[in-house]
Order: sequence, then structure tokens, then C-alpha cells
Amino acid sequence: MNYARLLIAMLLLFSCNETQEDIIIDAQLGDVFYDEFKNEVLIEGDISAATLYSVEGSKVKVQDIDILKFGHAIFDASTAEELPVSLDNTSATTEFTSTDDKTFISTFDNLSSNATYYVRTYIETADGGFNFSNEASFTPSNETKVNYWDRQSISFEGQARVNVVGFGVGDLAFVGTGYTASFFSSTNYKDLWQYDTGAGSWSVVNSVPENFSGRHQATAFSIENDAFIGLGINSSGYTTNLSSVSSLNDLWKFTPSSDSWSELTPYPGESTASLAIAVTNGKAYLGLGKKYGTDGNSELINEFYEFDPSSNSWNQKADFPYDLREGGVTFAIGNKVYYGFGRSETDGPFIGEGYTYYSDFYEYDTESNSWTQLTDVSNELRRADAGGFSVAGNGYIIGGYNTVSSTINEFNDLLKYNPVEDSWEEIAQYPGDARHSPAIAVLDDRVLVGTGSYRTSVYSSSSTPISSIYFYYPFLADN
Repeated sequence: MNYARLLIAMLLLFSCNETQEDIIIDAQLGDVFYDEFKNEVLIEGDISAATLYSVEGSKVKVQDIDILKFGHAIFDASTAEELPVSLDNTSATTEFTSTDDKTFISTFDNLSSNATYYVRTYIETADGGFNFSNEASFTPSNETKVNYWDRQSISFEGQARVNVVGFGVGDLAFVGTGYTASFFSSTNYKDLWQYDTGAGSWSVVNSVPENFSGRHQATAFSIENDAFIGLGINSSGYTTNLSSVSSLNDLWKFTPSSDSWSELTPYPGESTASLAIAVTNGKAYLGLGKKYGTDGNSELINEFYEFDPSSNSWNQKADFPYDLREGGVTFAIGNKVYYGFGRSETDGPFIGEGYTYYSDFYEYDTESNSWTQLTDVSNELRRADAGGFSVAGNGYIIGGYNTVSSTINEFNDLLKYNPVEDSWEEIAQYPGDARHSPAIAVLDDRVLVGTGSYRTSVYSSSSTPISSIYFYYPFLADN
């Protein structure tokens, strides 16, 4: 079944000369987008409420002009010769979508993907006047698609492995490091592979430094045109019995445009594996996670740090004050870092029925340096080792797993988090096999999600690696 989403950017332009009566309100239409997943049309608008105008020597804010209604109207036939336009067909939900109350979206559902529609933006003022934009026509299925998965997968061309890292720089996606093990041998990988979305091909990054150790459960993130890779653990032995574990606290900067590497100030914390990591405002926030001892024992850590690449420096932040865990999910929106889910060991065996899986969720404010608990998700959505990312003001969680009794539940859903409403919804289910610990790379126009692994038994912590990768296309301003 086809579904449709239309997102039209609308800009309200205001101007004036000497008096308030001279202010002109102009409604305009923008781009059209098609959503495969939901049978609805969205029309996006923006109000420049912070703009000031001179009125008889004083300053007047735009909201002082009494606008009673604003929104969008969709018609089955052209209204080009029918001014004033009737608003009989404006049945839609119009709501603000940002915390500054400048952006709104009108939602229309049950549109046919192959029909032609005509749309106008409108404003109603207190004096009974209306202002309409020019008319535009569209057929949803002919427009640029958003909020969909490309169901044609690609395959990671390196050796299949678990606990890899992924990151994106521009239109280049990178996947690397990781671990394989059997009863007879183990390998900690240090290689890094690059996927060029323009060329549609993989290549090995040959510049990885000689003294960059193989590792898994590592950390990787990108800021502007640079990537940062490091931390994690190097282990030998079978995955359920780590006979020797070396914790790695090194951090490296990789610049794809120059194919160059430089070693940075090491991570100052105790935990180096399964860390929470998010990037906002040109800085990275890392911490929590797991500390391994040389005897294979481990400990969950509540520390949290800020990394500033401009000064190559670390600053310790407020500790996480809630239940400690591993395998949590993290992303950043605005000046907030969001963290939750995961698991912790309980009384019982190290493997099998020895874990608590979490469904709680938290917010870290980078400005106030404080943590706040948010609304929990439903208990059936609790999980560990999911992937997380954010685009266009929303957060996303993909995959992960939990165990209930002797059953392993691997997820292939995609959950979308709305920070304004502190709410979740399930959207555009992942087209590939369910998996946990996927590699994620946020690119200019899409998000790479793939590799990862799945478990076959609650009585073993070993996982089977997966090589398939899919691309998700969310709504972005430059789609």
C-alpha cells in the first residue's frame, strides 16, 4: 500500500514603512515531499516572530499583528480563478513542532498517491482579511520521497564481525574495527572501510596508523568534516570467557578529505567500552559504559565527559544519577543529550537469566549540566544494544534485543522520539533482519544502518555477525 507525506516549507514575509497599516503579510509555498510510510500530507510553515518593525517611532513585534489562523488548504481542482478562495477544504491538524513556536505543520491524511492536488498557504487576520499564497499543484508519488527505507540492501565488504563502529562525513559512510571469536581463535580488527554513496562502492582506508590497535566496543563520532575514533577493548579468548582484556583509552582524529590521522588527548575516564556518545554544538559527550579489569571482570561506570575538539580537551560533567547500565542508546537534539534503555546484570549467572532490561529514558542539559528523567517507553519496548541517531529535530532508535525467560527478542523496528512532546512512535520498520549493535552513519541526505549481529541462545553471550546494510531517508531540509 502506498502512503504519502507532503512537507512544504512556508515563509511568512513581513515589511512596513511608517505605520502598522503598511505592514504586508505574504504567504508563500515551498517544496513538496512524498512519504511512503504514512497516508498523510504534511505542509510545513515558519513564522518569523522575532522580527521587529518600526511603527511611528516605536518597535512592534510580528505577533502584535493579530493573526487569527494560519495553515494550508488542499483542493481537488484548481482555484486559480476563484479569489477569494473558500476554506471549506482546510480540515487538517496544524500544530507547532519546535520549542521556539516558529515552525508549524498542517497534517492532511487519506490522500491518493497518484492523484493531482492543488495547494495554497493562507493567513487570516483579526480584521477579517485573508492572504493566500500562489497556487501549486503536485502528485505525491512524483515528488521526492522521505521517511522511507531503500529496500535494496548493500553488503559490508570487510570480514563479517561484531561490535563495529560506524560514522558519516558528508556523503561518505565508514564502518570498521570489531571482533570475531571462536573456541580456537579471536581477532580484534583495526581496519576501516569507506562507502561512497555517489559511486556506490566500498574501499579500504589504507592510512590507518600502525600503532592504532585492533579493538571492539569502540567509540566513533564525527564533527563537521572530521571523524574521531578510539577507546574500546582488545580481547583474546572466546566471547563468553574473556581470558584477557585490555582497555584502550586512546582517541584519534581522522580527516577523510586529506586521508590523515592524528592522535589526541586520551580519554580520562575509567570506562572505555559500550560508552554513551552524542555530539551537539561542536562538542562530543561520552561516558557511562563499562570498565573491564585485566582478569575479565567488569564494572558499570556513571562518569560523563565533554570533549572539545577545538582545544583537544576533556571536561568532566555531572555523573549519571540513575540506574547504571550497559548497551544504552544515545543521541543529541539541540543542547540536550538523550540516554536510556540498556541492561544491567542482576543476581544470577553471567549469561542467560542474569540481566535486567530497561525502558526508562533521560535528558542531559549541556547548559545546566544536569540530568532529568523523562517518560518511560512501554515495557515491551525495553532493550539493549540498540542504535541511536538524530536528524531534523527528532531522535531515532533502531534494533536491539532483550531476553524474556528463555526467549531472545531481536528488534527490527524504528522508533521516533519527539522531544517537544516527550513521546515515541513506531515508523517505517527496518526492511532487513532484526539485529542489535548496528553500525550507523548519518550522511548528508540519508542514514546508513546495518551490519550488527543476532544472538541464538540466552545461555551464550556470543553473537552471529550480519553484513547487510540499508539506507533510511528521513525528512531533511535539503532533501
